[in-house]
Amino acid sequence: GMVLSTGVQNVAIGAQTLTSATTANDCIAIGFNAGNSITLGDGPNGGHIAIGRNALPAVTSAYDNIGIGRFAGSNITTGSGNTIMGGQTGYDITTGNYNVAIGYQSSLGANRSGCIGIGAGISTGSVTFSADNELLIQLGNGAGTAGALRSNLIPQVGALGAFYRYIEVVMSDGAGGTVTKKLPLYD
Repeated sequence: GMVLSTGVQNVAIGAQTLTSATTANDCIAIGFNAGNSITLGDGPNGGHIAIGRNALPAVTSAYDNIGIGRFAGSNITTGSGNTIMGGQTGYDITTGNYNVAIGYQSSLGANRSGCIGIGAGISTGSVTFSADNELLIQLGNGAGTAGALRSNLIPQVGALGAFYRYIEVVMSDGAGGTVTKKLPLYD
């Protein structure tokens, strides 16, 4: 926190951590260049946790991102509420919000929101996130569609407002194609 002037309750350990922060609040940055671009002003912004070399180095005006691992969330700029865990994980997320990416080199897409990606190398296989609010579990590093389970939460609007009624599961058919099933969340 070399330029930290009015921010409170911050922890900065390591060379070039929180170096742009002037009014940042409630941030933890540990490791070389962690949280380097966090600038923040007053308001809801803040609350970032960046642990690892170059974890969350590009975040500017956002809130409550967690990046744990070397280069975790390295391109998030204004996306908020993301939880990124693993080396080089979440590297293509820039403005997406409320995502979870877990596993070495797993990622979700630059502007996706509400997605959960679990598994090493999700973005290196042929399976990618095609919409917001997806769940993708990939078995094996870069396994692609043959080893992936993708679920889309399908919203349905009713008398009580919008809610999720089905999970759409897309799986390999073993012959290079896919099989899609809609599973009800409740009866």
